[in-house]
Amino acid sequence: MNTILVTAVVVVAVLAVVNLPALARMFGAGRAQVGKFGRMVEEADPLALLNQAVDDGVTSIQNAKKGLENYRTLILSVQRQVESGEKEKARLEARIQAAIDSGDPNHSANEHAMVLADVEQHLEANRGQLQKHKETYENFAKQVELGQAKVAEARLKATRLGLELEHSKREKEMAKFARDFSFDPNGLNTGLARAEELINQKIDANRAVGDVAADMSRQALDEAADDELERKAAAAQILERFKKQSPST
Repeated sequence: MNTILVTAVVVVAVLAVVNLPALARMFGAGRAQVGKFGRMVEEADPLALLNQAVDDGVTSIQNAKKGLENYRTLILSVQRQVESGEKEKARLEARIQAAIDSGDPNHSANEHAMVLADVEQHLEANRGQLQKHKETYENFAKQVELGQAKVAEARLKATRLGLELEHSKREKEMAKFARDFSFDPNGLNTGLARAEELINQKIDANRAVGDVAADMSRQALDEAADDELERKAAAAQILERFKKQSPST
C-alpha cells in the first residue's frame, strides 16, 4: 500500500509539472488580454505579441519534456517493483512446491503461501499501475508531439505574417503618398502660359527701351545734319552778299 501511495503522489507532482491542459488552452485561446495598457501594446506591435506567444509555446514544450522525463523515471521505478515482485513470487512458489514435494516436514508451505498472497496482491497492483502509467505516458508524449508541431507551425506563421506586415506598411506608405500627391496638368499648362506671357511682356518692354534709345540717336543725327545744312546755306548767302558788294564786281 505504501508503494501505491508514493506512486500516486509522484503522479500528481509530474502532472503539475507537465501541465499539458494549460498548454492546449494556450494554443486554443491564446494569451489573456488584460487592461487598457496591454491592449495598447498589442495594437502597437502585434508581431511582438505573436513572437511572444511562440516563445511561450517553446517554453511550455520544454517544461512538458521535463515532465515526461520525470514520468519516465516513475515508470522505470514501478517497472523495477514489478520485476522484483515477479522474482519474489517465483522464489516463494519454488519454496512452496519444494515443501510440498518433501512432505512439508517443517510446516513451512502455509507460511510461504501467506507471504505469497501478499506478494501477489502487491504485484497485481504494481502491474496495474505500470500499465496505467505507460498509457498515460504515451498520451502525454502524443500531446507533446502535437504541441511541438503547433509551435513549429506557429513559428512559420509568425515569419509569414511578419513579412506580410512589413509589406502592408509599405503599401500604406505608398497609399498615403498617392493621397497627398496632387498634380493638375491643366493648372500646369495655365501657369506655363501665364508665365510665358509675362516673360514676353518683359522682353517687349526691354526691347522697347532699346528701340527708343536707337530712335532717339537717329533723330539726333538727323537734326545735326539739318543744322549743318542750314549753316552751310547761311554761309553761302553771306559769301554771295559779300561778292555783290565787292568793287570788282
